Amino acid sequence: MLSTLTNNWRQLVEFWGSTSLKHFCDLESSASASTLSTYDGSLVSLIVLNGRSQITGGQELNAIVSHLSHTLGGFLQRKHHSIEFFYCSDPDRAQEAVLQQVSFARDAADNIGLDISDILAEREKMLPHDMRYETCAIAIWTRPTALTSSDNKDRKAATNNASPADKRQARVHDTLLAIHEAFVSQFQASLSDNNVNMYCHIASKHEFVRLVRGTVYTEERTDVWNPRLPGDKVDIRASNYRGNLPSLLEDPIDEQIFNRRDNFDIDTSIAQIGSRLYSALDMELPPAHVADFQSLLLSILRSEFSMPFRASFLLTGDGLSFIANKALFASFLVFAGSANKQISASYDAMRERANAGETFVSLQASFATWAPLGEKKLLLTRLERLRASLRSWGNMETTNLSGDPAEAALGSSLALRPSKIGPGAAAPLGDALHMAPLARPATPFPDGTMILRSPDGKPMPIKVGSSEQDAWVYLIYGPMGRGKSVLISTMLLDHILTPQGRKNAPLPLAGIIDIGSSSEGLINLIRDGLPADKQHQAIFVKMQEDENHRINMLDTSLGLRYPLKIQKNLQKNILSIICANSDGKQFEGMRDLISRVLNEAYRMKDDKEGQPTFYSRNIDYSVDDILQKSSISLPSNPTWWDVVDLLFEAGHYHHAKLAQRHAVPTLIEVAAASNSPKIRQEFQNTSVAGTGEPLINAFQRIITSASEEYPALAGKTTFDIGEARVIAIDNEDVVPGNTDTGAAKTGVMMLLARHVIAGDWFLRPTHFDNIPEKYRSYHVAKAEQIMESKRLLLYDEKQRSAGIEFVDEQIDFDTREGRKAGLMLVIASQRHKDFSESLINLSSCQFILGSGAEEREELIKLFKLQGAQKSVLHNSLNGPGPMGAPLLMLAQLKNRPEFRQFLYNKIGPIELWAFNTTMEDRHLRETMSRSVGGQRARSILANRFPKGSAVNLIARMKKDLQAKTANLSSEDASLAAAEILAKQLIKDSELANVS
Repeated sequence: MLSTLTNNWRQLVEFWGSTSLKHFCDLESSASASTLSTYDGSLVSLIVLNGRSQITGGQELNAIVSHLSHTLGGFLQRKHHSIEFFYCSDPDRAQEAVLQQVSFARDAADNIGLDISDILAEREKMLPHDMRYETCAIAIWTRPTALTSSDNKDRKAATNNASPADKRQARVHDTLLAIHEAFVSQFQASLSDNNVNMYCHIASKHEFVRLVRGTVYTEERTDVWNPRLPGDKVDIRASNYRGNLPSLLEDPIDEQIFNRRDNFDIDTSIAQIGSRLYSALDMELPPAHVADFQSLLLSILRSEFSMPFRASFLLTGDGLSFIANKALFASFLVFAGSANKQISASYDAMRERANAGETFVSLQASFATWAPLGEKKLLLTRLERLRASLRSWGNMETTNLSGDPAEAALGSSLALRPSKIGPGAAAPLGDALHMAPLARPATPFPDGTMILRSPDGKPMPIKVGSSEQDAWVYLIYGPMGRGKSVLISTMLLDHILTPQGRKNAPLPLAGIIDIGSSSEGLINLIRDGLPADKQHQAIFVKMQEDENHRINMLDTSLGLRYPLKIQKNLQKNILSIICANSDGKQFEGMRDLISRVLNEAYRMKDDKEGQPTFYSRNIDYSVDDILQKSSISLPSNPTWWDVVDLLFEAGHYHHAKLAQRHAVPTLIEVAAASNSPKIRQEFQNTSVAGTGEPLINAFQRIITSASEEYPALAGKTTFDIGEARVIAIDNEDVVPGNTDTGAAKTGVMMLLARHVIAGDWFLRPTHFDNIPEKYRSYHVAKAEQIMESKRLLLYDEKQRSAGIEFVDEQIDFDTREGRKAGLMLVIASQRHKDFSESLINLSSCQFILGSGAEEREELIKLFKLQGAQKSVLHNSLNGPGPMGAPLLMLAQLKNRPEFRQFLYNKIGPIELWAFNTTMEDRHLRETMSRSVGGQRARSILANRFPKGSAVNLIARMKKDLQAKTANLSSEDASLAAAEILAKQLIKDSELANVS
């Protein structure tokens, strides 16, 4: 009984003792689509600052301040306008930002049937620890004093004569609205132009009110809350309709924002607002020397990364009038002491600068931090850390003795009123702008699923293949050990998780041309995450020089007797590499000879004007079987082209392709084609410079030799990727080391892999305008289907074919054609010199993960890096660490300034284990996956080895095994150790689950 009475009494006291915070807000209604009005007729609009597109250092900030000072100076000569710069950092809401980005990836994964829930759950759990949610905005206020006395008199009369229902709109004067919105528009344009490069927009009235409420009740997700404002559609069926007009009118904005009663003063410096405790600081004395906002932010983050805080800087025009009375009073008391003399002298100095054209503003600044209910001690600790950071920020002095802790806390909220309770100071406009949050980074890819971050923890989502770019050609370079492989895997997974907006969407197309198995982990992750009936769509192929991996580069599109121009270009480049001399240069006339011989080889196999190959049974049993089962009647003495046509007409497209392998020329037949009278006549007088060898003889000698040197090229195609949509081809076992000959063979195998993976990806419907009608609709439909699919082609380890002219030519060709076909290209290497000059010029994005000392100056010159960008290149790209792998990203955007930011790529242990392809780690993961499944295996490994590798432990186990077992090879010992460790980890996990 007593307990119940006590609780009821406490609730009654809390109800009557709660503070109605609307009294600290002047917002009443809306005046236009983007402008709010106050009870005294003032107007306010909001510019949302997402941040700058480029890194901002001291040099860049000085230029920004100079530009904005010029723009704003004329508007701030009088008190008619105030500008509030607002910034909020809230680590507690970081997960909200991450969840939104991960939701895009999760929806995409669900739509293609890909189960990587462990990867996505880890991102949701891990990424917020290193990130902060932030809000940055500028509120622009215009007071009625901007009107002429006559217009102001008319405004007041109209307001007094208006009915209660019309009074809110009567307070808004059309002329004042025009003055205000012209200022806002000019300010926003100045922020967006090339001098500032700020991603910003003028908030709609609804977004404005939501943002204001979000800064008051920081625990709320206000993006799902909709205020009712003038012009909104009214539903008379609403429950609050009482049959009269006033019941349909929206409540004043201040009442809609402050519609909760959980607000209390805890003591003289702490207020409860919503479900959090707040404490505030107001600037008492401005900094003795000006420091930029970024240095304050870094100081606060160093003191406690998880500390939330907000800051508000209010700049009001005619700043000298603020101290004019002080100076006047001091001039009468100069005999009283040196302090008054200093006041008077300071004012005189400021007036002199103002007369010379410098603008002064009244500057007020408020700050706040908060903590959960019941965490008063934590709040006070954070307050002192905030105070210390502010003191170190140019020696600013602050106070929290405002009298009303709730009012003080709301003083740093966004756009509640155009005044503050804290003292002000006269400041040059440039100095005040230096203190504003104008140097925050921003991303132009808000829907990106590749979640990078700024060095100070701002989430920076990136999107591969974004509509913000005209083309998608990505260059990645950095020395070994700088995080290149992880970045590539992250980009490829981001591509796979491209939102497609529909269930049962096809898996995006992705091709990886590699030397080594760095992509095998990603392929296995995708394959294992797909349903059983789709797992064949993701394959990893380790190329071998055997009869099962033969690829005839002379294969053509189904039914075509001759290659398309785009296909012939690839054939010419492969043959040009093969036929180059020892230093990689082309023999004079060889390129023309190759082109003519290719034409002749196809002519000789043409069934209309050549000597086509006749069909014989028992060469391809699957073709024989389908002909018999389909009761297809062959003509007498049928050619393989006859078989192709008949199978196509019967709808057996796959078998028609198999038959066509026997109809097209092979590499050795190309050599034979060079003996045709037509070719001999044309090149009979052409010989190799220096040796005198006839060019045709040299060609035949080289091609004959190539048939032995390149077993994968010799003969008819036997290798088929089937219906695979995500394909990685590893050429490590078929290319030699880093020699001139090795580079040439690497180039050939690289382009051969490109032929297999992406031969059809570059084809557009217009490429088939001139082919036989019978095949046209088939190819046009196929090309349209491919073009509707997102496609990404990766050339990795480009340094292994550096300097091979025709590899560069093919990649340049792919770059130009890829732009037309909507295809993404990623090319990775160790140095920028491994890319041709034209490729660098054609690229739309560069990721720089590091460079050597000599290369840095070349990169600076090449990409015109300046100021902070140069500093990052010289000092910050040092490889992966606790913060992740640092990188400098340069991206060209359409209709926007270039994006240049310093970012970190960090993934969790589960994702590290998924991408890991070290032999021992890979064997450990795959062994465990076969026993307990991929996700369970990754979970066990990530828990036991959070750095993503067990190599050190396996090495120790390997040493023990070799000591106990004679003649055990190093590789066998490593694999055996991995298998033993796999069994032990599974056993330990099962015991842990039981206990």
